[in-house]
Amino acid sequence: MGYLNALLSDIAKKSTRILKANLSITIRYDDAKEELRTPGKQDDEKAPEYDSKIELGPDPSVRSSLYMPVTTRKGKELGTIEVFNKKSGEPFTEEDKNVLEKLSREIGGVIDTSNRWSSCIPGLCLVGGIILFSTLIHGLLPGDSKKVIGDVLIALLLGLLINNCFIIPIKMIPGIRFALRQMLRLAVVLLGCRLAFTQLIAVGGKAVIMVTILISVALAVSYFLGRIAKIPPKLAILLGVGTAVCGNTAIAAIAPVIDAKGNDFTFAIATNTLIGTAAVFVFPIIGHYLGFSDALFGTWVGTAVNDTSQVIATGFSFSQQAGEMATIIKLTRNAMMAFVLVAMGMIYAHSTENQTEKKTLSLKERFIKSIPMFVLGFLVMALLNTFGVFTWVSEVINYDVQSLIKKVCKLLILGAMAGVGLGTSFSQMQKTGIRPVLVGVTTALTTALLSLSLIYFLGPAGQ
Repeated sequence: MGYLNALLSDIAKKSTRILKANLSITIRYDDAKEELRTPGKQDDEKAPEYDSKIELGPDPSVRSSLYMPVTTRKGKELGTIEVFNKKSGEPFTEEDKNVLEKLSREIGGVIDTSNRWSSCIPGLCLVGGIILFSTLIHGLLPGDSKKVIGDVLIALLLGLLINNCFIIPIKMIPGIRFALRQMLRLAVVLLGCRLAFTQLIAVGGKAVIMVTILISVALAVSYFLGRIAKIPPKLAILLGVGTAVCGNTAIAAIAPVIDAKGNDFTFAIATNTLIGTAAVFVFPIIGHYLGFSDALFGTWVGTAVNDTSQVIATGFSFSQQAGEMATIIKLTRNAMMAFVLVAMGMIYAHSTENQTEKKTLSLKERFIKSIPMFVLGFLVMALLNTFGVFTWVSEVINYDVQSLIKKVCKLLILGAMAGVGLGTSFSQMQKTGIRPVLVGVTTALTTALLSLSLIYFLGPAGQ
């Protein structure tokens, strides 16, 4: 159900934009309990009868609302889509109702086929088109500009432009989500095929020292800046964790542990996305201007840029070697999340109620859940490469397996970056407010400068 809930959330955001509303909610129907369920909260009332109408909301803050049942092509009820308050301040019209009715049919088709691979085809076709165009555009760039403007960065830019200049159909959302998550994780796993485990240990040892220092400083800076800016302490903690550990994944993992409010979680995610997206463009410019080596730049990006996707985009836009180094160090940061999670759990609570499953999770369970499976996959691939498995296979079949894996990995990374762009909305990012952004930016700048200082004294990772 986790995938379906995330899909419903993406659909709601898209519906808000299509109808130019302030808020949209997708609610699914629970056949077992005959009740309506939101992604994070169980509704107490039985499913009502729907008659597709416009109505005024009972809440004074709801000036106008519009809802529509979501059904399959065979008429089975799946839930409802609701939108609230047009941005123009005017009430919804009959034309809006017709748009929502058409939209509800599209949503029904997407949800009804969400458990099938075929549901990803439309979105993956769009992603594939971006991969093709970004490769062609990159090939047309003159001389050294190809090093500054990588095909990874072009794929991200194309995704951003398409998503923010056009309305992407609902049916493309599953494929975009697949590119953003599964393609990225598979790319990370395949990167392990090109790395020896001894090399990983050599890089990770120095990286652990840097990451430990940076996490401690980032949490302290964000907490004290949060007090000065008078933002909620838990929001400040989320901003610090997102900056120092592993971006949105860390924020999502830590939020329930410290019992953060929904607004704090949303602000932290949006601010982290804003800062990380800016880093994708700014870091390579600085790196090329100052003449950073691949090892130095990769170490800096791996320790200072927020989310995994942003680290990969930034590193590979500089060079292949820098991207691989940044990825290794970022995985070291990801692994550190487990220890941060336990520490936060000990500080704030002994247990936290899981809102979806309504059960208490122990710290041991949270510790296990905090270790991403793709990190384990990366380590397994690196271990196989250490024992020469891929070299042996290449000799047996008389074909360079690692060369093929490198090409596949590059395509997956391009697809993942296209998914990042297609899933990022400027309008959503503008809603964060200025004070959390200032705290997040200052924390990120402190982390970036401290990271450079540590690299200066300790040297790049792996050297």
